[in-house]
Amino acid sequence: MQKFIDLAITKRDKQRLEIAKVSYRFGEGDSEQYLAQLSSYGPQKAATFQEWSRLSSQVIKVKTQLQQSFVNNRQHFYSRF
Repeated sequence: MQKFIDLAITKRDKQRLEIAKVSYRFGEGDSEQYLAQLSSYGPQKAATFQEWSRLSSQVIKVKTQLQQSFVNNRQHFYSRF
């Protein structure tokens, strides 16, 4: 559940960064403020990517185990005949 919360936070941070980028381009923002937001977004994005990579790896492991289990069950079923 925490991973999904982190994803939502990162998504919201990305939206804030996009707003800051547009504001900066139209002269409504401060360079230091924009650069501070930009640099703070990097670590959050990296942490979220790392969590999603870990989650993806776990999904692949489960999928592989299920496929292997299916093959084993199928072989066991046909060995009866």
